[in-house]
Amino acid sequence: RGVLSGQDLLWVVYDGPVIHLALTTTLFGDACEIVVCAGKNLIECLPLLERLEQYGRKENKRVMRIIGRKGWQRILKNYLAVGTIGKAVVLERLL
Repeated sequence: RGVLSGQDLLWVVYDGPVIHLALTTTLFGDACEIVVCAGKNLIECLPLLERLEQYGRKENKRVMRIIGRKGWQRILKNYLAVGTIGKAVVLERLL
């Protein structure tokens, strides 16, 4: 709904007809937030996170925020856990 209304952006990582990753971002308060993320080999797509951070900076946001599984906290070492929502961890990085 957010993508169709223009509030959120859809980002797709693909190679020809193969989609490796799809995610949506929203601008919320002082943050650029990844709302939904799904795909195969997510670890291989991590270098593309810098593109999303650049987008957040361009939009004058202060932090990049990811809400996801607690295991991401070990992988995203430059992100700080700032809270939890249910079983999910809230990770942020200053932009």
